[in-house]
Amino acid sequence: MLSQDKYRIALLSAYAVGLHGLESLLPSPVPWLKFGLANIITLITLMLYGFRPAIMVTLIRVLISSLFTGTFPGPAFLLSLGAGLSVPWQWQQLYLRFGDCSVRSDSVSSAHSSII
Repeated sequence: MLSQDKYRIALLSAYAVGLHGLESLLPSPVPWLKFGLANIITLITLMLYGFRPAIMVTLIRVLISSLFTGTFPGPAFLLSLGAGLSVPWQWQQLYLRFGDCSVRSDSVSSAHSSII
């Protein structure tokens, strides 16, 4: 991996952590329900750089965000990790099956995979 790619992954991960922090400030109707704004960065990473960088951005975001919020070894961390990893996997399956998809279909599939 080139140093330029590492820089891009670090920058995108920082954006995702920032969006995750902003999202935690927003009121939610249900305590465990979040809007998933940080998945926007994962979607951008997947569309621009591919599956592996999207997984790396997701792992870094979930780990750092859980360390900041204090939920690292708890069930909230595991739920966030499971939902975070299911989203790029779902996108990869869509790309393998149907080829190039639109941003709208990727967003709908990510919302669906996060719910499951």
